[in-house]
Amino acid sequence: MSSTYDIFDHLQNPVIVVSHEGDILYFNFVCSTYFKLPPRKITAFKNILELLVVADFDLLEGVQKSLKSDGPYVSPEVALNLVESINTVVFKFIPLNNQVIIHLQDFSIEKHLHEKYKQQIIELKSTHDQIVKSDKLTALGEMIAGISHEISSPLTVAGDSLLALSSSLDEKNFVDASIQLSDLAEEFHRIKQIISNMQALTRNREDVLTVINLSDVIKDSIDFVKGLGVLKDIKLDLQIDQTLILANAGKLQQVLINLIKNAADAMSFVEEKKLSIHILADDFTVNINVTDTGAGIKDPEKAFEMFYTTKESGEGTGLGLAISQKIMNAFHGNITILPSDIGAKINLSLPKLDLETFTTTNRYLSGGGDTEDPKLIVFSDNVVELGQIYDHFSGDNIVLILTDNPLTFQGLCDSYMVDASMSFSESVKSPDSIFRDFSGKSFDEVKKYIGEVKNG
Repeated sequence: MSSTYDIFDHLQNPVIVVSHEGDILYFNFVCSTYFKLPPRKITAFKNILELLVVADFDLLEGVQKSLKSDGPYVSPEVALNLVESINTVVFKFIPLNNQVIIHLQDFSIEKHLHEKYKQQIIELKSTHDQIVKSDKLTALGEMIAGISHEISSPLTVAGDSLLALSSSLDEKNFVDASIQLSDLAEEFHRIKQIISNMQALTRNREDVLTVINLSDVIKDSIDFVKGLGVLKDIKLDLQIDQTLILANAGKLQQVLINLIKNAADAMSFVEEKKLSIHILADDFTVNINVTDTGAGIKDPEKAFEMFYTTKESGEGTGLGLAISQKIMNAFHGNITILPSDIGAKINLSLPKLDLETFTTTNRYLSGGGDTEDPKLIVFSDNVVELGQIYDHFSGDNIVLILTDNPLTFQGLCDSYMVDASMSFSESVKSPDSIFRDFSGKSFDEVKKYIGEVKNG
């Protein structure tokens, strides 16, 4: 019998041949090393159940399944009790002439490395959270100082207007009083606008990601800076069509406001003042190019260092770009300085919506799961619909792939090898049997379907 299976003696994994009842007929040389037993002791085991002690798996059932199907049968991962350890293994049962070859694959090392990797991910996340908390305090101090400075200017003007108004009223000069009252109202409107923009900026929960419209975030950032009176005499060139991404609007506004204010400061002493903000996209990333006609950046290599600034003492902390870089990194994005003949050109790059939602909801990639959860792709060009899907299901055991691009929908279905696909638009469909059309359907129906996908 053994000569029939001599070829298995050259393999590096344990191989055992058993009868249909599980009696051991042969084992290769590696078995002695693996089980840490001499051949005579292994030979003393008559049945496979005596040698292979496992929990939650019936070895004889595996033998019978392979014989019945006349094809290979692979077990799930099981815990195998050895002399000095408990190892994670997978058994492959291969039928041959009413006997079964059992090929044992040990994944203990891989399992250990996987657990170690998960622990490292947890430690890195903890370190990152501490850095972000420190950055928040720094950014808050800078923001308070900036807002205090911006409010003091209209308050000073308003105070002067009040004195002039009082004098005009005493003299019963109602024409001048009317003008001064109008000036006073304008300055208080400026203060109200600054505070309103500030509230809008801080209303977002900074650690929460959701689907946002990048063009709206850029417009809100510009409105905020306009309220500070920073963009006077500056020509704006905006190419910002609707682009959906996964990020935090408040944090991204912090980055954009810093860049816009830096650009305005750099153009203080130039005649042609022009600020350009363009959104561009390629296969994997969304890019925001912020370009100005100012003095440029003299030392790009140092620009992202903490406390580096080219402004006069007291006018800049040197923290803006360093904090902006950490914010972008938290979104799996980047901020870089691009070559420019005139002024400065800053590039913000962020992952496209489909890639970022796939990454952030995939527990297997982050070390939170041993296997990959079911994958669902969802199309909509409505930020609210995709936002609802992400906000409701991002913490569940399902991998979400969200997209607002109708032209790449089918290609994404294929490349991500999704288990299910759905669309909120009648114009975007798929011939696949896994596709469902949810145009005009209620969110309760959507939740029910996604629950079915999640549960297999």
